[in-house]
Amino acid sequence: MAQRPGQAKKFLFLTNSSAKSPKELRQKLARMGIESEIETALVLSGITKEDDLALFPYRPDHILEKAADIIKID
Repeated sequence: MAQRPGQAKKFLFLTNSSAKSPKELRQKLARMGIESEIETALVLSGITKEDDLALFPYRPDHILEKAADIIKID
């Protein structure tokens, strides 16, 4: 995909840890010199179920049935 000058590249960072909030992850990346916008996704193929979202202080931007659905996120 061609990039326009000044256009940010998109990266996909996957983790199975919810120990840090999206804001904390963004701050950590910024300390490493990586400015970022973060979108979050919950993949329901693991042990976390959609009903469990009430237990967390933040909500994912995307809720996916399976990991293969990640490629559908734009």
